[in-house]
Order: sequence, then structure tokens, then C-alpha cells
Amino acid sequence: MNLSKTRASGPRDWRLDARTKVSASWASLMMCLYVEAIGFFDPGRLAAFAPGALLAVAILITVPAIMAFLTLVLTPGASRAANIGLGAVVAIVVMIAIPDASTFHVLLGIVEMALAASVVWQAWNWPRPGPG
Repeated sequence: MNLSKTRASGPRDWRLDARTKVSASWASLMMCLYVEAIGFFDPGRLAAFAPGALLAVAILITVPAIMAFLTLVLTPGASRAANIGLGAVVAIVVMIAIPDASTFHVLLGIVEMALAASVVWQAWNWPRPGPG
């Protein structure tokens, strides 16, 4: 984690680099998705899902977990592209799922879309190294 001190005296003011911010957004998104997934374990509810649907849920939960790590280890260009692409996909999938959800899941869905949008925005505005 890259922390840079912005003031020499007074209270410490730390600024996180873009990779750390994006990785933290993915980690937060992952936790929201886990909270939603716990709802599938109600008696009888899990049996109502087709195996393909459960695989889709597993993939949706796995993407943020993997991206939290890959954001920190990929080259800046690859990380930026992956974050923009996968952040947009996750936001769209959540947006599609919201209309049929309960109020609890709608609230989490709004938070998830905001976090996914944050990933895309931060990656889109990723600082690029200057020439030379």
C-alpha cells in the first residue's frame, strides 16, 4: 500500500494511491455481495435455484475477490482495463437483478452499484505517468 504524506507538520494527512482505493472498493463490494448470498441459505430457498443460477452467483461473488488482488498486482494498463470492464459488468448485472428483489436486496443493490461505479470512475480517472 502506497501512502504519501501530504503535510510535513500538524495532523497527519494520508492520501491513498489509485490502486489501493480501487482494491478497497472491490473488497467492500465483495462484502455486500456476500451479505446478499447468505440470504440463499434459508430453508427451501436454495433448492429453488437452478445449478446454473448458483454458478452465476458464485462467479459474481468471486469477481470482486479476485479483482481486489489483481488491481494491486497487474500492470497499470491491464489493471485499469480490467477494472473498467469488470466494474461495468458487475454494475449491469446488479442493475438487472434489482427489479425482482426485496427492499433489503434493493438497498444492497444500490450500494453495490455505487461501489461498482466507483471502481469504474476511479479506474477511468487513473493517474497516468507523464512523458519521459
